[in-house]
Amino acid sequence: MTAIDDAFDQLRRHRGLSRVGDPVVVDGAILNEIDIPVELPSRARPGGVSATGVRAIETCTLVFPSGWPLCAPRPYLRADFPLDLPHINPHRSGQLVSPCVFEGSLDELLHRFGLDAVIDQVIEWLRNAAAGMLIDHAQGWEPTRRDACPSTIVFSAERLSTAAPIDGTILTTSASYATVEGGLFAFLAPGFNPCPDLVFDQTQQGEPRGKWASGHCAAFVARAPIIDGQPHVVATYQPETVADLDSLLGRATALGVDRDTLARVLYDYYRRSVFDPRQDMRGWTHGLYAIVVLVVQRPVALVGTPGRSIEVLPYVVRYEVDAQSPFERKASVHPAFHAHALAPELLARTSGHPAQATTQKLVLLGCGSLGSKIGLHLGRAGFGGFTFVDNEGMSPHNLARHALVDE
Repeated sequence: MTAIDDAFDQLRRHRGLSRVGDPVVVDGAILNEIDIPVELPSRARPGGVSATGVRAIETCTLVFPSGWPLCAPRPYLRADFPLDLPHINPHRSGQLVSPCVFEGSLDELLHRFGLDAVIDQVIEWLRNAAAGMLIDHAQGWEPTRRDACPSTIVFSAERLSTAAPIDGTILTTSASYATVEGGLFAFLAPGFNPCPDLVFDQTQQGEPRGKWASGHCAAFVARAPIIDGQPHVVATYQPETVADLDSLLGRATALGVDRDTLARVLYDYYRRSVFDPRQDMRGWTHGLYAIVVLVVQRPVALVGTPGRSIEVLPYVVRYEVDAQSPFERKASVHPAFHAHALAPELLARTSGHPAQATTQKLVLLGCGSLGSKIGLHLGRAGFGGFTFVDNEGMSPHNLARHALVDE
């Protein structure tokens, strides 16, 4: 009996499965369908489907890789499985849905407890999905899943959360960007200084000229107002569905942001940029861009971000600019990935230190070979504000060894 035959025998013996299909070989992997009876809430049983869209019998496709049994099978659910649930891995539209069934490696789970444990996790996941209990507040809040993001926005989430107005107004700040093929890579200004009269600009770059472009655009930071000292907490998980300006404004409304205010600042920015006499919109062949960051208060800290219960959702708005009809605002919107800007808070968190510790003033006595190495490692951990004390001059080998200066 081969290892894969043994796996199928285990599946047939599993009490939580009602059907085990015949295996199919696709691109070197072996696919096997199994039917899983799902324990629905009592009120949903007569209809055979839960309020969250989970059916009484769910078909799961197990993909056994060529590395089986060293590698665990990957579970996939039907392509039309409801996506407004947390703990679903990113995937393309129309593909089978990949649930995140285990907090860790499925390979490790397989090696420690066997194939039955992997199937048990899938069954438990479906049971929790049917009951609307996939989010465990003890583990943290599941960040919004974003399956396709052609753009990346770089900023410090902690500093932006602090800078976001709490009275319902919208902060307009600046960002520098580069764009190619409709995607944007942008850095928000580190200080998040207000720039209410900012206008868009774009410079063609690359060979042939215009292959890509760079410039500056506006970034709008919005959050729900804090009333009587209480933040607007959004405790409902929502999948990412923003695809145009109307759906972006709808998402903002659902998160407590005033729709009309956001629409107005976007319109004013577009009008200001298009009719600015210093700008030539005919050269904006890559479009006119704006960045919108929605700041959301969650009920508990985000998964992987201890102490921060604020989620940031960046979006890129792209206007098609036509010099012949500038009053026509044809806009498309897509979600963007957030990349953390290098900051003491980020360095401290990745090094396992509380961010407050980096504000301490430090004195380093001795800046020789050992002292400079200690100072360098402290800097990498987010600590600054050093006072360096040494009786001797800096030796060249200290500079070369730790690359403290240019060339």
